[in-house]
Amino acid sequence: MCIRDRFSINQLLNASTIYQGLEGYEGRALIYQRALLSDNIENKLKLFFLLKDSFDKEKLNNIFKNKLSKILKEIDPSDVPEDFKKIVEKNIIKSLESYYPKNNRSQVIQSESNLIILDAYNANPTSMNEMINSFYKIKKESKVCILGDMGELGERSLEHHLSIFKLAKDVDVKYLLYMGKYQNEAKSIFGDGCRTFDDIMMLTDYARSVSDESTVVLIKASRFMNFDIIAKGLK
Repeated sequence: MCIRDRFSINQLLNASTIYQGLEGYEGRALIYQRALLSDNIENKLKLFFLLKDSFDKEKLNNIFKNKLSKILKEIDPSDVPEDFKKIVEKNIIKSLESYYPKNNRSQVIQSESNLIILDAYNANPTSMNEMINSFYKIKKESKVCILGDMGELGERSLEHHLSIFKLAKDVDVKYLLYMGKYQNEAKSIFGDGCRTFDDIMMLTDYARSVSDESTVVLIKASRFMNFDIIAKGLK
């Protein structure tokens, strides 16, 4: 986004009304600068969604979509005002839908009984971290994280898996359902909410028993784990 070097104090203080009298790109630049200067989360969100609406009206929504998603993911969910929680969650989910290809292995599925985020095609430490942190931002009463092994990590495999188990615990996941070769480590790090499995159908049955319409389920593993089977069982 091209931003004018300087706006007056009056323009910045009254950006939400003054922008309407400016050229489209200048008005958006004014809103953007005002949002960056705001310390108030509610005002910041109002301005960013006002900016989104401006892009949408001119059919330029793809320009700001990824930036908005990044901004929302950086805001602590506990700081989001109640009036904005649903729209913030909706935009995060949309960003996940656009990021992952529609190929039955990587997708966001809104079933009748729950919300499922499936990424069973590829898993590495970076994608695991990104997905779990995005998962954390989705406001649901219950979060179930179904994880399998990441392949081809060599000598650092255990280290990377331990880090993921700890991250799942740190972001307030209610249940960690794990199938893989580090079961004792998963239970030790995550604690009481961890269940481990050797059979994928047993895992699926248990996941179904602890999820309902208030639940969001993340399914994440490398392709060789065949975890897309779990998503089919939860639909």
